[in-house]
Amino acid sequence: MLDKRVVADPFGTVDASADPSKEESILLNRAQTSYYREVTRWFFDRVFTHARPETILEVGCGTGDVLDEACRRAGTEHAKGVGIDLSNHLVSHAENRFPNYVFQTADGRKLPFDGPTFDLVFIATVLVHTDAPEEVLNEAVRVTKPGGMIAVLDQDFETATLYPGQKDLTRRVLNAANDFWANGWIGRKLPSLFHRAGLRDIDVGCFVRIDRSFDAGFFQRIRDWIVQGGFPEHEAKAWYDELCTASAVDEFIFTRNFFSVTGKK
Repeated sequence: MLDKRVVADPFGTVDASADPSKEESILLNRAQTSYYREVTRWFFDRVFTHARPETILEVGCGTGDVLDEACRRAGTEHAKGVGIDLSNHLVSHAENRFPNYVFQTADGRKLPFDGPTFDLVFIATVLVHTDAPEEVLNEAVRVTKPGGMIAVLDQDFETATLYPGQKDLTRRVLNAANDFWANGWIGRKLPSLFHRAGLRDIDVGCFVRIDRSFDAGFFQRIRDWIVQGGFPEHEAKAWYDELCTASAVDEFIFTRNFFSVTGKK
């Protein structure tokens, strides 16, 4: 098991990084790749089947790219978009990229709005990084107008499958990687969280992301994180090196489940 006292999730503490632009560049690269766009396109297809919001809040807006996609997809002529994030660095850069939206630094556990304000509040791949998902979701409900929608997109990392690799070693690596996230099981928890938050018309969907292209940077970060958390370095290196070799001869596959859960207030 990964020792979380040793390794902090860098995407939950961007401003504490020695170089916040490093985490920002990872987020920007993800937003611009077909893999994440495919996931968010599926998510918003589900959301906007049931909603035509005029006011939209994204909790944990990061670079602002997903908020921009949501507002463009909303189906209303002038959807007002607001994004909040813990990171001053990300918020200031999002303001520069997307001046048509309002961004501010805030904690999702204590949103800076007095009461019901938004037709839609969404949270995309953020709760995996927090150990207080109930608090964040309850705040999202608080600032949503009666009849409005709350929508969450997130992964469940322990649903990951990976090939090639020695079976026992691969299992231990993926379990250690799952424990790196503050809430690696968040995908499977979402329907229950929505129910406990008092939401109605809860709808659950699952998208299996299949990658045949080897993202060396992603797996290198996993290797380094689990080693910092106490995983044997020689085993982590052997695992990563085998993936590199296999990808060169097209023998690589990696899948994860992403969950979409929506509910009405």
